[in-house]
Amino acid sequence: MHLINLFSASLEITSVQIIYTSALGILFGLVYLVTKNLTVTIISHTLIDFIAFMADPKAIFGLGHPTVNLIDFVFNLTILIIFFAYAKLFLKKINLKKLQKNWN
Repeated sequence: MHLINLFSASLEITSVQIIYTSALGILFGLVYLVTKNLTVTIISHTLIDFIAFMADPKAIFGLGHPTVNLIDFVFNLTILIIFFAYAKLFLKKINLKKLQKNWN
């Protein structure tokens, strides 16, 4: 859904948003696997959006012309890579077959 921002934001801004939301998606997925409670992830997402809005309302509505420097981009990409690695280790540890059995 964040690809839609390409209509109002630069490729750099949209790329960072996609990296950031992918990392959060992995984190929220892991939280759901552990808690089996979607409410926790919904509240977390709401709080993150609220804090972002309070920090810079213009950025939420796509106003202004924000820019992304290389350091911000690399930092966000590093976070995504760490989250992917953690998710892989986490899923390996909990034994995916056991998890699927519990869902049925």
